[in-house]
Amino acid sequence: MTQVILAQGDLPDKPPSDLTDRFGSDRSTLLRAYALDAALRGEALSLLAIAPPDVRKDLESKGSYSRNSDTVAFERLTGGVLPWFVLGAEIACGRIPSDLSKAVGDALKATTNAASQDYQKLFNVEQVAAIEWTRTLRDAAATDDSSVGSLRTWLASKQGLLWPDTLTSMCRIAARTKALSELALELAVAAYESLEQSREDAEARTDAYQRLARAVFPVSRSEAAVFFDRAVEISSRIGDENLDRWSALLHLAEASAEDNHARPQSAYRLARVAELTYEYVARDKHFDWRRTVEALLGLCAPSALTILSRWRDRDFGSAERLLRIAVYSLVRAGRLPALAPIALSALNADWDRLDDVKRAIEAETDPDRRRLALRVGYRYMRVDPHSEKTWAGVSELGRTHGSDLPDVDRLLAAARATAAVEDSKSETTCAPSGPVQRRDPDWDMLFAGVDLANSEALRQAYAELRTFDPPYQLEEFYKQGFRRSGPGKVAEFVQAIAAWPDLGIFELRYLLDAVPESGLRLVSLRRALRDVTLAACRNNPQYARRCGWGSIFPYKRLVGGSIVTDKEIVDAALKGFTAQVATLNAGELFLLLDPLASCLKTDEADGVLNFGLDLLEDVLRPEDGDGPWHDGLTPPSSCWEALAGYLWVALGSPVAAKRWEAAHAVRACVELGWMDLLSALAARASTGSATPFADQGLVFYEWHARQWLLIGLARGALDQPAAVQPFVSFLTASAIEEHALLRHFAAQTLKERKRPARPPVIAEVVCGHSWFFAGGRDEPSFRARCALACACGAVAAQRSDAGGV
Repeated sequence: MTQVILAQGDLPDKPPSDLTDRFGSDRSTLLRAYALDAALRGEALSLLAIAPPDVRKDLESKGSYSRNSDTVAFERLTGGVLPWFVLGAEIACGRIPSDLSKAVGDALKATTNAASQDYQKLFNVEQVAAIEWTRTLRDAAATDDSSVGSLRTWLASKQGLLWPDTLTSMCRIAARTKALSELALELAVAAYESLEQSREDAEARTDAYQRLARAVFPVSRSEAAVFFDRAVEISSRIGDENLDRWSALLHLAEASAEDNHARPQSAYRLARVAELTYEYVARDKHFDWRRTVEALLGLCAPSALTILSRWRDRDFGSAERLLRIAVYSLVRAGRLPALAPIALSALNADWDRLDDVKRAIEAETDPDRRRLALRVGYRYMRVDPHSEKTWAGVSELGRTHGSDLPDVDRLLAAARATAAVEDSKSETTCAPSGPVQRRDPDWDMLFAGVDLANSEALRQAYAELRTFDPPYQLEEFYKQGFRRSGPGKVAEFVQAIAAWPDLGIFELRYLLDAVPESGLRLVSLRRALRDVTLAACRNNPQYARRCGWGSIFPYKRLVGGSIVTDKEIVDAALKGFTAQVATLNAGELFLLLDPLASCLKTDEADGVLNFGLDLLEDVLRPEDGDGPWHDGLTPPSSCWEALAGYLWVALGSPVAAKRWEAAHAVRACVELGWMDLLSALAARASTGSATPFADQGLVFYEWHARQWLLIGLARGALDQPAAVQPFVSFLTASAIEEHALLRHFAAQTLKERKRPARPPVIAEVVCGHSWFFAGGRDEPSFRARCALACACGAVAAQRSDAGGV
């Protein structure tokens, strides 16, 4: 490639800005070309010579502390590897340095200096240097023990830091030089071990193993065969139809859901396969997390919460996002109270805070309970930035229910000021661009003489659109058709389109978007739209997916608008699949489970689901998930018991921030008097067991859980002392523990339990440690603690004004 660039004279007159790009592609070819061009002219390429104009001007200035980020990136990224390319060019021209070791040392020094200033690890200078060092040894025939030994020593110091692709490239270079064959094998093994630890998706890992097999092939066919077999093993373990299979399993799980019949074993097996499936997904957004959680909830809601707890332990998925999906789904199903999101609002799960408060208030009939829900919800809202609309809604709720919400007016004013600044930034003035020359259809000519009730004539006119310039005005075609048909013949127009032999889901979407709102009242048009929908489903059943990631079928719009029923869509899709069954590939056959699952009874669907899971048992390893099903994975019987277990494990988290959040949640549950959950949490704390909520391969910190539970109870007891009644046995036992903090908080909670409930403290903050001390007692220590709380509150207010805490 370098020789081609030089031969064709393709080196740009001015060095491109790519050389300053911190996140750009490999620039090795360009640097090699510049270095070789200079070497052929008998010159040594300097960093200044290849600096882009703006960077060159900055480099020539005397000051080094005011250089911009592009200049700094150029000095470190390009300057850190340029000596390797200069050395390589000299060797290519037959001018091998008399002291090659010193030349290599000088180049390595430049790389080390650049890498040492890369505090954020943005640059890949060491990766490039490793490849060029290997190339230097090959081109200079420096295969003696001393030269190769220096590289080995450096590689040993970088163990685990070089990328698999880097090691594979080095292996490829060394494997084609007989004297470096031993080094090539060492590099191949290092690359293989690095790939084994990789968490890349299946396709990327398969490609990487294949590249490694090709790289080492000249040295060892047996090693290459092992690497190639590993690529085949990964590729065949789950197959290219990975996501289609997973979608099929979710359809079966959804069809297996039954209100009064929990299927914990099916839920666990499905969750275990979820972890296997995700391992081979290219991007997180391709995995349908929402449907996965909701399918688990449908099979067994308590089991789903225990699974989410274990997933949180091993960092599978986003614990916050998954909890949010689960809680909202259970609230909608009536299996958790409307106050659940408020009670758990301390857990950072991107809650819909204003809507949560509104739902909790609507579910309460007691005015005091409504104000309490508002106060607790607002307490956790005020430490995060929100929009002007949100703060205005909260302020209105406060006035409506007679609750004085501290700081709400200031927060609303700050949000308005922030919105005004953002609006001013977005009002950028752009010079109007010149008119774009393009060929658009003349609709009068296109529709001239066309019978709008004639399917063939319409299809021919539609095909002519593609003779004009893209983007093709497909939706406008249907709008013109409706306009030209007139109100009395729009149904005939739609019926003509329904008769197109290649009518698909995309055409259906364009047609629906073009339907005039006034026309939807016509019974004849609605029936015509029903016919065109079913025709599209028969023609393209693989695109008639009713849900799931990547679904383009407007299911909700059609069914919600009563244009077509779910059963009609299912029947049409099944007819389409039946007509095409001989030509369907594996992925499309999995899509057949979407309509088929709707035709099964719950027990039948569960049987098919477990049959599908059985087919994957051979590819599951013992370490996948929590291993094969056993009785220790059996979940509790109720959702609040499962949620209590989820909180109990969070209280024992090794991450302090997670323990704080869980302690806040306990405090909120006590304050709100959620007795079902508190009773379940008390039972869990009395046993101390984290099974089945903790990952069985990790240690559960029970003493952490006890301590942070007591902190939450002690604070909550200041507001609702009667709510800690279920914990009396636990508190009594903790009060005589040797652990000083446990004794202190347990004793304090037992004392507060005998006091009458105090009136709510309006000026309460959640900042840092002060939330525990914002009590209601009139004593010197309490007044000192309130002073600390107010100080922290002032800091919180300043941060909130700045856009967040």
